Amino acid sequence: MPRRKDAIAGLEGVIRLAETPGARPSPKLLEAIGNKVRDSIELLKEPDPEKQRVGFILLAIKQSTEMRKYLRNGKELRRVYVVDLDLYNWGMDQLHNLALDA
Repeated sequence: MPRRKDAIAGLEGVIRLAETPGARPSPKLLEAIGNKVRDSIELLKEPDPEKQRVGFILLAIKQSTEMRKYLRNGKELRRVYVVDLDLYNWGMDQLHNLALDA
């Protein structure tokens, strides 16, 4: 049951994102919201609680970071930026706990 609460918390985060003052419903924002909702729904459908837990942790890390590519001196560089520090820290904490539980 706690995993279900985590997925619901993720959906509530989407609502907060959509209700952010001054945020305009741009196509990028709507796409981000749609992706988060679809991912959360898929996690809620997962019958195996352990897979559901791992999936939700990975989703949190994915949603809290952004991959940017740069071209420097003819080489492609990739950088990961944390865009939601609280969610990222939660995901990393859960990942470490998962490793300790194994």
